[in-house]
Formats: sequence, C-alpha cells, structure tokens
Amino acid sequence: MRLRNLRDEEEKTVGSASVDLIRTKKRRFGSKSKALLSFISILLLFFSFSFQRTLLSTNHNYILESTNLEPLTDNKEQELQKKTEEVEHQLIESKQREVVKVENTCKIHQVHFWIGGKSGSTTLFYALTKNNSSFDNKDFGNWKEPCYGSKAWELEWDSLVQRKDLCQVKKKEKIFLLNGCPRNYQASQAKKLVDYGADTFIMLIRDPVDRLVSHVNDDKRRGFRKDIKNVEEFVKNNMIANEGLSLHTLLSRQGSALKNLLSLVEDPERVIIVPIESLKKDAQGVIDSIMDRVGADKYVLDQKSDTHINKGTEGNYEYEHLSNSTRDELRKRFVDDVQLLEKLVGRRFAWSLWARDNHTVVSNDEWLVTSPQGTNLISTQN
Repeated sequence: MRLRNLRDEEEKTVGSASVDLIRTKKRRFGSKSKALLSFISILLLFFSFSFQRTLLSTNHNYILESTNLEPLTDNKEQELQKKTEEVEHQLIESKQREVVKVENTCKIHQVHFWIGGKSGSTTLFYALTKNNSSFDNKDFGNWKEPCYGSKAWELEWDSLVQRKDLCQVKKKEKIFLLNGCPRNYQASQAKKLVDYGADTFIMLIRDPVDRLVSHVNDDKRRGFRKDIKNVEEFVKNNMIANEGLSLHTLLSRQGSALKNLLSLVEDPERVIIVPIESLKKDAQGVIDSIMDRVGADKYVLDQKSDTHINKGTEGNYEYEHLSNSTRDELRKRFVDDVQLLEKLVGRRFAWSLWARDNHTVVSNDEWLVTSPQGTNLISTQN
C-alpha cells in the first residue's frame, strides 16, 4: 500500500514536470513563430519594394528609349531639374500677373484737397460726399481730414486706399475716395500723395488776407493757440513785424503751394482750381464740373442744406476783423505770391485787384472752375 502511494506521487510529479516542459516548449515555439513571421514579413516588403523599383526603372528606361533619350547622368539630371524649376517659376509669375490684372480692374480714384483751409473746404467736402454722390467715403468712414490729429488717421487712410476688395464690397468697377485735408502745401507732401496714387487735386482759392484772418480767428475760437489774445495784435506781431512763416501765412501763399504741386504733377488737368466765390455763387455748377473732371456721375444738391459756407465762427464767439491799415500792410506780404498764382492759373481772381500792377484794370472774365495753365505769363489785359 505504501509502495502504491509512493508510485502515485512519483507519477504525479513526473506528470507535472512533463506538463511544465510541454508548456515551456510551446512558449518557446510561439516566440520563435512570431519572430519567424516578422522576418518573413520584412522579406516580403523588401522584395515588393525591389520589384516596384525595378518596374519603375524599366518604365523609365522604356520612356527614354521610346523618345530616343539616353538615361540621365548626374549632370543631365541637374539640367532637367533646373529647366523644371524655370518652368515652374514662369508659371508662378504668370499666375501673379493674372492676379495683378484682376486687382487693377478695381480702380480706386483718389481725389485730394490741396490747401483750401478756411476757403470753403468743409462745405465742399460734405457736398461731394453726400449719400447720392459717387464718392464712397460714407461707406468706409466719412472722415474729412486723415491728416488731422494723430497718425492713426493717416494709417487708416493708407490701409483704405491699399485695399483690394473695395470693388467687390461696392460691386463697382471704380471707387471714388475724397481726402479733405486742407493743409497740404509742400512739395514733399505732394510727392507723398502722388506716391499714394492720387489722381486729382482740388485747390480752393480765397483772398489770402481774408483766409489768414479767418484762420487766426478759428484758432482763437477753438483754443488751439492760447497766445492769440487779440487777432489784430497777433497779426501785427507775427505776420507783419516778424514776417513769421507760421501755418497761417504758409497756407495763404497759394501761388507757392500751386507751384509745389505742379512740380510733382505733370498734367495740369489733374488740378482743379475752385475760387470760394464760385462755391457761393453756383455750388451746383462747381459740383457738376468737378464730377465731370474726375469721371463720376453728377447728382443734384439740396440747395438748402448743402450750399452753406462753414458757420463755425458763429455762436458766442465774436469774429475779429483787421483795421484797414493792418490789412493793407498785410497785403503787401502777398502781392508777389498772388501774381505768381494768377500766372500759373492763367486767370484773374475777383479779389486780386490790389495785387495787380495796373490797379485800374477790372476783370470781367467770369469763371467757376478751371485748371492751371502752367508757367506761361498771362496778360494784364482782360
């Protein structure tokens, strides 16, 4: 009985060992099988890649043979690559030209004021940008003077005129924008506007003494110049005694300003001269003439609301005038400039009698709007 038990225990022990051995062999075989399968997969991938490469090479050689070309050497391959790059570059340039051509179909016609401060610029600007006008300022921010105040105004104008989607926004082939800044008078400013792409300039003209006095009054009323306590005394001390070249004086030198502009604008027809008297006399005629010259559609002004001259000096402020003696003294500072202005424009102005060589001559030449005639001298007879 005891022997049987020992034999049974021995069989169990041997059986358990056999089972463990079998399991160990299975695990080893499984690992080897996985490794073998991985190796076979790698071989299949390698042969597949080699076959494809051989096939491509065969096709490539076949193409070369069918076109009577030799297999590419390193130099020839570089030459082919270079030619391919040249063709791609030409295609890119062609596409770019097509894009530019599309963009250029959207013409932004820029009209800029040239001087004109205290000469009816506010009235003319808002008359030109009415809702029924061709000028599109109202749809993109109807500011009058992008040159006024901070640089943000100039940057906003810059970004506006450089936009390429204005025609798509307006669904028009031509966009008209008006820059109402009335303080540009220097050649450097003219160059900047021409570089922007300015097409037309509007130059409002007023008696230089009247313009200067209005400017000084406006600065005093608005508090821009705290040193202006009395207009008469300010003019005597700054414009006569010292012949100061403040902005008040420089913007009244309209002949010099026009000369500066014409030094950058070759075609005088791009400059529109508008006397303030014309705006008072026939505002509709002035608007019609401007729209004809810039190529925009005409429209009818509301005579009650559109033809007023800026009433900024009304209210509690009492406008200050010059004495006759101070006015006469101030006129002497502008005689040469007025004569230059009339020579460049080729027309007499209604107020210019005091600046002419022959004070007995009275102009009967009535006109509303004109363009400069250049530097040709004009006759003193009318």
